[in-house]
Amino acid sequence: MASSSLCKLPVSNPSERTINALRRARTQRIFWRAAASEGYAITPPDSPIMREAQAQDFFNRSDQASFAHAGVPVANLSFGDRIGAAPAGSGKAALDDYMLHRYHQPSDDLHQPLDFEAGTHSVRVFARMLLAAADAPARAQWKKNSPYQRPH
Repeated sequence: MASSSLCKLPVSNPSERTINALRRARTQRIFWRAAASEGYAITPPDSPIMREAQAQDFFNRSDQASFAHAGVPVANLSFGDRIGAAPAGSGKAALDDYMLHRYHQPSDDLHQPLDFEAGTHSVRVFARMLLAAADAPARAQWKKNSPYQRPH
């Protein structure tokens, strides 16, 4: 796992996490354990926010895509369908608002409200994932049916 990034949407305390494209990697269980250790539930792949991510091809538009296309397993962590104690769908509503009002616009700047505690949990998820991948007996790789799989 060579590259990873946090979704920059300015939300606080997500109670669910998603990880784009990792379902195509053999390291999927590493992410599940890392997210669970920080108290996150995993957003199901058929959830509204995941369907939106697939429809808009967020992963292939991410900073990690060039690594993935070169065959390097990567992680792109984002919040899921539920933010904090809000009802299901609150994550999708935050995504819709961000895409409409800030994405690639002048208002998409560092003046957005950030929850640094939630960010700390996200960084811990990545740290746990990277340590587990580094300690694994075999190197991380994409599943054979993944479009990112390359011969080694």
